[in-house]
Formats: sequence, C-alpha cells, structure tokens
Amino acid sequence: MGQLCLTTAKYVAITPINLQNQLAYAWEALNRAFFILIVMFVFVQLWTAVYTTQGVTDHSGAARLARAVGSGAGDCARFLYLTT
Repeated sequence: MGQLCLTTAKYVAITPINLQNQLAYAWEALNRAFFILIVMFVFVQLWTAVYTTQGVTDHSGAARLARAVGSGAGDCARFLYLTT
C-alpha cells in the first residue's frame, strides 16, 4: 500500500508541471497562428494595392486558372507547374 501512495504522489506532483507545459505550447501555437494571419493580411493588402495601380480588376487568379483549364491539359499542367 505504501508503494502505491508513493507512486500516486509522484504523478500528482508531475501533473501541474505537465499542464503548465501543455498550456505554454498552446499559447505558442496560437501566437504563431496569429502572427501568420497578420503577415498574410499585410501581403494581401500590398498585392491588392499593386494590382489596383496596374489596373487589374481580378486579383484572385481564378481567371488565369479558367483560361489554363479551358485551353487544354498541357497548358493546365504548365500553369500548375509555374504557380507552385
């Protein structure tokens, strides 16, 4: 019975440390995701401004994809190769 109490006490002592580590990593992941969203927002705003000054109205790339798919499989493969 004494060994069981000793083992249980060890696990009880480790539990708060483990919980603290898990929460630290969760906050790190959330902070990383938030930072990436900010960077993506900045780049979208930047390229929207660039396309607007060039007179481009469709910045989504959907028109380029539709042209590539509509012109045949070879052009579609070339498009996918060049854009990845």
